[in-house]
Amino acid sequence: MVVFDGYHRLDAALERTTGPLLLLSCPLTGQPTLAQLHRAGSRPLFIDRSGQDSARQLTALADWLAQPPAALPPFGRVVLVSDSHHLPRLLPAARLALGGRGLSLASLTADAHTPPAQGHPPPGPLPIIRDWLRLQLWRATGSTGAFLVPSIQRRKLHECI
Repeated sequence: MVVFDGYHRLDAALERTTGPLLLLSCPLTGQPTLAQLHRAGSRPLFIDRSGQDSARQLTALADWLAQPPAALPPFGRVVLVSDSHHLPRLLPAARLALGGRGLSLASLTADAHTPPAQGHPPPGPLPIIRDWLRLQLWRATGSTGAFLVPSIQRRKLHECI
């Protein structure tokens, strides 16, 4: 189970699943909280704070899966936990980032409890294509190309530190 940054996402994973969890987070969020650690109990909870956006979180996941902790059994299936507005963008990018590993991908929707008017609209084709291209670039060069748009890179970095 892989949880993409968000308190409600980690809460949903803790409430609805069993087994090990990997939390892909940035330092600013302060996750996991002490309450979340308590709810996790003896369940293995791994934390990676190196991803400042979805593409870099997926590359961190690919790196983590390449050398998972020795105590864990081999993975055959990866479940991604995120919001319903994020999953249509995340799943194609995850298939690309994790391709060739023989893993099946599944998802678990963990929407925050916000009124529909405040919710996010589903992504259009541009964010999906952008993430796909960034991960193709990463496969070819080892970089997601975040440096190509410095203003967004600075904003994402500022939001995560």
